[in-house]
Amino acid sequence: KQQCERQMSTASVRKAIAGMCNNKFQAFVVGSCGAGLMTCSSDLDFALVPTDLHSAEEASGLRAARRGEDSEKYLLEQVASVLERDGGMRDVQVVETRSKAPSLVKCVDQKSGMHCDVVMRHGSGGAIASIDKAALLHAFGDASQYFRPLVLLVKHWAKARQLVDA
Repeated sequence: KQQCERQMSTASVRKAIAGMCNNKFQAFVVGSCGAGLMTCSSDLDFALVPTDLHSAEEASGLRAARRGEDSEKYLLEQVASVLERDGGMRDVQVVETRSKAPSLVKCVDQKSGMHCDVVMRHGSGGAIASIDKAALLHAFGDASQYFRPLVLLVKHWAKARQLVDA
């Protein structure tokens, strides 16, 4: 059931993002789900990347936004609006961080109740790095039958000791 809910939520987010600015952005599943390391309580994490940076900037108005306000915040607000209007999401909020962690859009799929996070920061440690990290962890899991159980054990141990929110 949870796999089906994740697939429905993924389809909703991807459809809304694809509709935003005529397919200038793609939403990739990252985090524990993208790495194949999810648990029954895992949320869905997405990395939002432009298919072509120049045309994505033009289509989303980022160049105009850079003249007057933070372009990342501007795009996150657009994403939040699209997810609420076209993606079937509720409790949509832009969460700005001042730390190393990227700002993101948090939301909940109205149909499945699945919690979703969408990040879009580019550069080191940004969306592309999240995609690469998920792919690398997934490959480790495919290469060794011991990797996934070990990671899930460590996640459970850390969560039980309130060291992480994973």
